[in-house]
Amino acid sequence: MNQSALRKENLTAKSSLAKAIAKRLRKKYPDAKIALKFSGNWELLVAVILSAQCTDKKVNEVTASLFKKYKTLDDYARASEKEFEQDIKPTGFYHAKAKNILTTAKIIKEKLLKVSPWIRMFEDFPGASASPKKTIR
Repeated sequence: MNQSALRKENLTAKSSLAKAIAKRLRKKYPDAKIALKFSGNWELLVAVILSAQCTDKKVNEVTASLFKKYKTLDDYARASEKEFEQDIKPTGFYHAKAKNILTTAKIIKEKLLKVSPWIRMFEDFPGASASPKKTIR
């Protein structure tokens, strides 16, 4: 068997194991919820990045004001790194976290610009006019 086939077989085995573990965890902990407070995919990503080497309680304290100050992806993409560092300083490792969050915002914004005509297309669909834009921003 060649290396590529071995990697694929190994990935398939790992995927099956991960699914089995997830199933057992859902059964054992059916009411498990994430402790981080967020209101969308972008906020969740920011909170998860901030949670490295930090308690969820502290992250929630910081994001309470952070998410009011930075409301859109554009706000993050245009943010001053030094000011953002001060905003997230209580979470620790703030230099790296600020750089990672702000760089990620710029990358996502750049990638989304390439699909923005598709997003505008949703404006023509009944009941979907605002949803895609709100989800992405």
